[in-house]
Amino acid sequence: MKKLVLLILFFVGLGSGCANYNHLWIHSPNEKLPHIESFSVIPAGQWRDCARKNGINIRNGECRNPVTVLGHYPEYVELAEQLDAESMQIPMDQWNAMTEDEQWNTTTTFFDYMMKNDHNFRLATPVEKARPGSYYIRELNYLFGKGYRLSPDGLWLVKYDPVLKKR
Repeated sequence: MKKLVLLILFFVGLGSGCANYNHLWIHSPNEKLPHIESFSVIPAGQWRDCARKNGINIRNGECRNPVTVLGHYPEYVELAEQLDAESMQIPMDQWNAMTEDEQWNTTTTFFDYMMKNDHNFRLATPVEKARPGSYYIRELNYLFGKGYRLSPDGLWLVKYDPVLKKR
């Protein structure tokens, strides 16, 4: 199933235009990383409700909802295999045959599909260890721009609902 989804996304991605890449604009919590303009963390008092809504058991880190892993290679591939989760994997010869616009469009098409199917995103590489100029940075900025926020433990990107009850 994973290979079929990636193959479909690969061809869908080739037929669409390139998404614009802008730095993240969401309010920064405590520190400003040089390669991420800013990011937002779910307020600690709301994390339990947000995790519950997103199907994450915060005691043991398990997730009832589908999970997609992202991070630097090979960490994201290894963690996806351990968790039996999704990850974007395109054979290197096919990836290298694409233009940069086609690569980015394929990536965003993959993430859009995963978001549409209510996936949570597990980070194999902590945000603070993301390499400047990497695709991982672009992926993080894209997901932050779509309303995802970092969990207080730094392991998850989840869709945040600011209407959740405050504790």
